[in-house]
Amino acid sequence: MTRQRQGGVLILGGCGFIGSALAAKLRAEGLDVTLLDPFPPRDPTFRDRWIPGRMEDVPPTETILRPGMTVVHLAWTSLPEPSNRDPYGDIASNLLPSLRWLEGCVETGVSRVIFLSSGGTVYGIPRARPISEEHPTEPICSYGIGKLAVEKYLALFRRLHDLPYFILRASNVYGPGKDPFGRQGAINVFLGNVVRDEPIRIWGDGGVVRDYIFIEDLLDLFVRCIATRIGDETPLFNAGSGEGHSLRDIVDRIHAVTGTHPKVEWTAGRKVDVPANVLDIGKARKRFDWTPGIPLDEGIRRTWNWIRNLSPAGPGGR
Repeated sequence: MTRQRQGGVLILGGCGFIGSALAAKLRAEGLDVTLLDPFPPRDPTFRDRWIPGRMEDVPPTETILRPGMTVVHLAWTSLPEPSNRDPYGDIASNLLPSLRWLEGCVETGVSRVIFLSSGGTVYGIPRARPISEEHPTEPICSYGIGKLAVEKYLALFRRLHDLPYFILRASNVYGPGKDPFGRQGAINVFLGNVVRDEPIRIWGDGGVVRDYIFIEDLLDLFVRCIATRIGDETPLFNAGSGEGHSLRDIVDRIHAVTGTHPKVEWTAGRKVDVPANVLDIGKARKRFDWTPGIPLDEGIRRTWNWIRNLSPAGPGGR
């Protein structure tokens, strides 16, 4: 990891759920980590390594980017369901700033870009399960279209400018650190409902199937992406558990793990939800010698214990 140690790591969107956890892990690995985010770091020891602002507000200058640096692109301002209501805003806040930062990465000569894409949205309605990286990409929301567009620009910049990159198409990431009182992330939100004795709201009949990956397993894959030489293969990888679970199954497992009796409120299904999404993670297993290590019940247990011990102020971010 010598070259990456010299250049350090810049995390775009470094103060959210995934970014905060990744920053702590990379620092523990001995790496110099800088965070760009409009929100302050959850860990105050990162204050002197924090650049306040959004990607569209902060220019990718040589004072931020350095030759040999690894740039981890996590920043995204929209969510799948509401993104369809403002596709223009989605483009302005996410796609255009991403393109500008990729140009800055080329000009500076960074070591690599690692982009967190969306395995849950870029494929659209699956034609087969599990979904491999070769599956057609037909997203049904602006969020997924934007993520896919950044993927395409990375491929273009590799062809035109030899920009090295990895893309991780992540499934539904959950675990300690993710806001249980927000709008996104079934497992954390459902557990947040339970701890406050509120009904769990489920769109549709609960048969929607998703792939859930525990945060520590995703962080392990990020570390391997930073340490692994980029070869000639298509640097695109699914990042999930490789297992599918319905929302009904998640509720049942929450009951079994927590010993509570969750109340469920059923609402109409949403057009933005594909019926099933389970990722084939064989390519990442082989390329990075990586295997998810946290079973779903254990992940739910760890997340539940964290949520129960939260302060009244909450987790402090996204």
